[in-house]
Amino acid sequence: MLPDGRGMLKAARPAGKIDGFVGLLAGRSKKVATIEEINAASAQGWAGEE
Repeated sequence: MLPDGRGMLKAARPAGKIDGFVGLLAGRSKKVATIEEINAASAQGWAGEE
C-alpha cells in the first residue's frame, strides 16, 4: 500500500527458463500421442473434464 491509500502490484519474474521445462516429462511414459490426441486431451483439461 502506498501512503495515499493506493495499492501497487508488481508482476512476478519467472523463476526458471524454458530450457528447464523442455523435456520435463520425457521418459515418464512409453505412450506416444498423436497431435489429435494431445489436442483432445488439452481441450478436455480446459473444459474441466478428466
